Amino acid sequence: MKALMFSLLMGLSISSSWADIRESRSQLAAYGTAYCMSRLGAGPIKVEADMAMNGYFQLSSYESEDAYRAVRRHIDQAVPNPIPVYQTTGKAAVLMVCLGLGQHPDFLKLVRQQDRHLPNRTTKRR
Repeated sequence: MKALMFSLLMGLSISSSWADIRESRSQLAAYGTAYCMSRLGAGPIKVEADMAMNGYFQLSSYESEDAYRAVRRHIDQAVPNPIPVYQTTGKAAVLMVCLGLGQHPDFLKLVRQQDRHLPNRTTKRR
């Protein structure tokens, strides 16, 4: 009976830990999208994106600025030049570019690689 309870508690602990990792990854990815919007946006969009970056930074669990630096560097290198424009208006497609970069497999892989900057990370997970 004790072994069963122990197994159940360990399973809950691992499940909870995995949920925390997924949440941290989601917040770091959102930070990257907000960074992209801040970098490419102007006026009220830039102001709100700056506030969102700060919010995601505060919510996340990464213990090193290196995780955020890696995300910013990736976005800086991945932003197309020139920025695509909408055919109907000729305005920069900032939101489309940033949402696309935030969901790109290379970016999501980079976000997963930042798990090493999470507290108490001694093993790798997907």
